[in-house]
Amino acid sequence: MNEEVNFCSQCGAKISSGVKFCSNCGHDLINSSTKITSDKTIKVEVTNVTVEKGFEAIGKVFKRNKKKREEKERQKREEKIRRELKYKQIEATLKRGTNRLTIVYIIAILLITIWLANR
Repeated sequence: MNEEVNFCSQCGAKISSGVKFCSNCGHDLINSSTKITSDKTIKVEVTNVTVEKGFEAIGKVFKRNKKKREEKERQKREEKIRRELKYKQIEATLKRGTNRLTIVYIIAILLITIWLANR
């Protein structure tokens, strides 16, 4: 992929082969054209608009990532609350069950005591 590409030595614009003057700046290309193979590094002028768009894009990515993190944290908090509520429900059920069991034991002891007394 080493095809030859011509650039104006004055403004750096890409030019067609065999052209005498740069269509961008009008520079004489016969005596000063620069030939660069396509696998070499080419300097690119970065304008304020390009930089601003880059920062805007980066800002959007950070905002998106922040929203995702906040959503995950919210889901974790909700899951923790659900688990705690479930544990409290289980605990309350066990306490009610224990109270009922205690009542059953008391009744059983009373019945056994009455049965033994009537013997």
